[in-house]
Amino acid sequence: MYEEYFIGKRNRMIGAGPEGKRLSAMASGKPVIAYGRGGALETIVSYNQQVKMEQLAPTGLFFYEQNVDSLIDAVELFCKFEKKFDPVAIRNHALQWDREIFKNKIKENIFEKLKL
Repeated sequence: MYEEYFIGKRNRMIGAGPEGKRLSAMASGKPVIAYGRGGALETIVSYNQQVKMEQLAPTGLFFYEQNVDSLIDAVELFCKFEKKFDPVAIRNHALQWDREIFKNKIKENIFEKLKL
């Protein structure tokens, strides 16, 4: 089951569920705090990983254990670095998974393969 929480007026998203929810939040320029497994690892640039990932702008943070302490640590880290998140960069990152862009990429790939 999916849970999402919005904290205060900041509208950051915390969740561990369907990819579409995280991408929707990021498409709105909101950083996310997500469980660091599965699809989240492919779509979120975690603040503490950005140096390793070619200086991409961070789009959120991960918590790696499904317990209260891990989540609290992630929220505290988020609060510490909150101003480092750029809503425009977060939105632009999320647009990689926009439905129309995805369709166009698939078409291009199919046409490219058919030429062979």
